[in-house]
Amino acid sequence: AGAFVHLQKNRLRPSVALFNLAEANLRRYPAVHDRLDVVRTLELIAGWRAAIESEGFTINPLGRRPDPELHPLPVSAPGGSTSTAPPR
Repeated sequence: AGAFVHLQKNRLRPSVALFNLAEANLRRYPAVHDRLDVVRTLELIAGWRAAIESEGFTINPLGRRPDPELHPLPVSAPGGSTSTAPPR
């Protein structure tokens, strides 16, 4: 989230620094952690970072790319069925 705040303020290098920090922290977790698709989140981070770096930190990709979206994975219920309801 902090990386996107920096993008909103057109601070591209601090944004990439926070993307790098988020990536380093997330790499310690398995592919799925607490309903978060860590692999997909890392892909989002890599894509946004690449969009900034590929333009030499001169063009802000915010507004030029679709907004990022993260959705919790379904909760697995006993017996193999899934539910999108939050745990109680």
